[in-house]
Amino acid sequence: MPVTFTAFCTLRLAAYMRFAAACTGCPRTGREVAQEALGDLATVWEKALRSASPAALAWGLISERCSRAQLRPCGSVYRVLPRLYADAVVLRYRLGIGLAETAELMGIDELEVNGMLRYAARKVTEVRHMHMT
Repeated sequence: MPVTFTAFCTLRLAAYMRFAAACTGCPRTGREVAQEALGDLATVWEKALRSASPAALAWGLISERCSRAQLRPCGSVYRVLPRLYADAVVLRYRLGIGLAETAELMGIDELEVNGMLRYAARKVTEVRHMHMT
């Protein structure tokens, strides 16, 4: 594999495994899901390098793999939010990853992550309000 791919994976593997473990409820399954997603990335690495954001393409692969794992203990957030918004919530609030690192992992701008989190907060408030009335 190219050195750029190895470096990319080295920098992100631990966070991907933590995220996948949070989504699946199992560290071993999380590790497998993260490794499978990076295997997927290896097959499209040249395309990723030509894309606007290799990190965004990679995040889409890990997020999709986690979505297919169907074991989400943090699943309630995924029932009320679009997948990427829920991913941002899990990274930021369940795993305690800072805003800048969340944006870097997802391959998007900090302002976009911040907007996703604000939307998520509004949506959670709406859902709570609906259940209280």
